[in-house]
Amino acid sequence: SRSAHRLKGSCGTLGLRRIHELCGQLEQAGRLQALHGVAQMLIDLDHAIHLSLPLLAAHPLISDKSH
Repeated sequence: SRSAHRLKGSCGTLGLRRIHELCGQLEQAGRLQALHGVAQMLIDLDHAIHLSLPLLAAHPLISDKSH
């Protein structure tokens, strides 16, 4: 739950909405100890992360093209 919360915050800052949403669901599931559906959420999160990697690499907070 704590890791999901941290990742959710970072993704919110970076504008990665789908990852932010999935992390929120995982965070809530962890708090409630409701494991039903968590495996699919992790699969969805993995997929969303892979889709977001090019956007993340080009993000001005991550990519410093001046060096």
